[in-house]
Amino acid sequence: MSNFDSNLDVQKDMVRASGNGFQLQDQTPLVNMGNLSSPQLLTVLMGGAQTSTNHLRSNVFQYDEKDYNPQVFSGKSFTEKGADLSKDKARTRFFEVGSKGIRFNASVEDYDGKRKAGTDEFMTEADVLQDQINKANQAAALDMELDFASILTTGTNRVAGGPFTSYDFHDDILGSSRPTALRVDYASTTVNPAEAIRAQAQDMQNKLLSYGLNANGFVLICGDHYFSAAYEYEQMTTIARELRTTVDLVSQAVPTIDHKGYRYSNFESPTSGVTYINYSANIVAGTKLIADNDAYLIPIMSGAPLVEKVYAPAKVRGHVNKPAQEMYSWFAVDDFEGVSAWYERNMLTVLTRPDLIRKLDIA
Repeated sequence: MSNFDSNLDVQKDMVRASGNGFQLQDQTPLVNMGNLSSPQLLTVLMGGAQTSTNHLRSNVFQYDEKDYNPQVFSGKSFTEKGADLSKDKARTRFFEVGSKGIRFNASVEDYDGKRKAGTDEFMTEADVLQDQINKANQAAALDMELDFASILTTGTNRVAGGPFTSYDFHDDILGSSRPTALRVDYASTTVNPAEAIRAQAQDMQNKLLSYGLNANGFVLICGDHYFSAAYEYEQMTTIARELRTTVDLVSQAVPTIDHKGYRYSNFESPTSGVTYINYSANIVAGTKLIADNDAYLIPIMSGAPLVEKVYAPAKVRGHVNKPAQEMYSWFAVDDFEGVSAWYERNMLTVLTRPDLIRKLDIA
């Protein structure tokens, strides 16, 4: 099993320009047109302390769920015994864990007669293999972020085209579709947008209490346009100016947080008490993880996970029926084919309480 680190640098292969092999050429510094820094905001916010990890011995995840319906005493005469106390029902839910993976190869042709980018040294098999390993490590980190993005934006697990079930957790667990987005109009003269957000956070707090849980705070993960509209509104209201112009340039610049090479604009609303974070990253070129006009409200929970990460063992000799690893890797060496490798992760993200994610958008 490999140790994964998504904060690695890469040098892309560059081949010397064709021409007279004896002609003197200057070797200038490498121009790197990409890097292995990975956006992982959702992995941090929805993972970590907010995630419970389960290592199964099979690829079927089951858990027991029990409803709780609070009751109060009923009025009665002195000769009666009161209303019957209801019996709470339990059920078992089942979800199948899918599999995803990637493979790569370092062949002789990859380094035969070639030099390392930015140097005059010959490449080696180890150079090619390390570049491929680094890129596979990044692929694993990006895949995890996409899984959390799917849970956040659609309430479903991501199968990435694999032959497994994509579960709609809102429908499967609560028996209904995810509610349509709450439309917030930051240009309204009659509706207070901050109050609408505060009401959503309060309603979510009440839902948490009904689950016997609590939150340390609430975060609104925003697309670009939503964040700009919300930030402009907050700037104007906090300096007692009418909200009908562009962002006020006399106010402070929007604060940012840094994580793994990415900077995220954010602010805490003094009116709603919610922290707004602008997330404009895209992993699949041209497709943002959070659409420009959308935002998603989530709790920062304590005492229970928002998302369950469930791992299943690889279906190969030596791993079947044993506790699952979070990543599997195999390497094969051949004098003609070079070094081939396969990475595999068998993971299901489960949203056990789908009503703890709320979607909002702007007009």
